[in-house]
Amino acid sequence: LELSQQVISKDLAVKLKEVGVKQFKSLFFWRVWPEKAELEYGHPSHTPILEKHFGGKPEFYSAYSASELADMLPAGYITCSKLLHVNSPSAGKTEWRVKYQKDEVDNYEESENLAEALGLCVLFLKQNNLI
Repeated sequence: LELSQQVISKDLAVKLKEVGVKQFKSLFFWRVWPEKAELEYGHPSHTPILEKHFGGKPEFYSAYSASELADMLPAGYITCSKLLHVNSPSAGKTEWRVKYQKDEVDNYEESENLAEALGLCVLFLKQNNLI
């Protein structure tokens, strides 16, 4: 699999940072320039030469993997399954479903990318003060 299919998207990474998910606890990060985004490994850094070339300072966002996101989720209330769509416009397509269920809260997120589905679940939990 391509690395981009093993971590959350740049857009979700931005949203997770906005809701207060700790940054730079991941092995991967998105380096976002005014006109370009790059997925990289390691610790974020930049140089003035790159700033001049790309027209400004980059923003950095953690690009969490599925295992890193799973560690953020509360134990006992999460189920994860892989779905195969049948008898629908998306027949034959598989997706991951991550479900949170506790008391009256019942929410699930789906994506073809497991990290993205887990990240959407973390986003939901943070937005609703559940983690």
